[in-house]
Amino acid sequence: MKKLCIALVAVSLLVAGCGKPEDKFIGSYKGSIEFDESSMEQLRTMAKSMGQDPSKLEEELNSLQPSLELKADGVCTISVKTSNGSSSVNAKWTLAEDGSTVTLHDPEMSQEDKDQAVTMGVKDLENQVFTVSEDGKTLSYTNSAMGMTAVTKFTRI
Repeated sequence: MKKLCIALVAVSLLVAGCGKPEDKFIGSYKGSIEFDESSMEQLRTMAKSMGQDPSKLEEELNSLQPSLELKADGVCTISVKTSNGSSSVNAKWTLAEDGSTVTLHDPEMSQEDKDQAVTMGVKDLENQVFTVSEDGKTLSYTNSAMGMTAVTKFTRI
């Protein structure tokens, strides 16, 4: 009987460890978008040149509330809440073999959106590669466009 119990415990431990590497990433993430000071200064200058109040732009940027949901079927939902409402988009996600990056990609992105991204200096809007933190709880993506840099981070909740 003792041998049977030990065997059952051993089998249950083996089965528990047999999940796919992607499984630890499935779930909800709360996000933030951070601009470096140089980029913020460029945004303030752009706002002024357009006759807008730079402080209002900063308030709007600070009010952005991005979120990410990674699902087991390889689909993800990226949402952003602003002071003016919210929007979301569905895409696909994949984990690199070595587990160091998560890539979000939208195979149905329109050519117009792709062209707009290139115009803005975004190299690959279709495939956003997020670096996974050492503890596996935070995904980070650095985007450079039009001479500005923003870091988007999603932390598991």
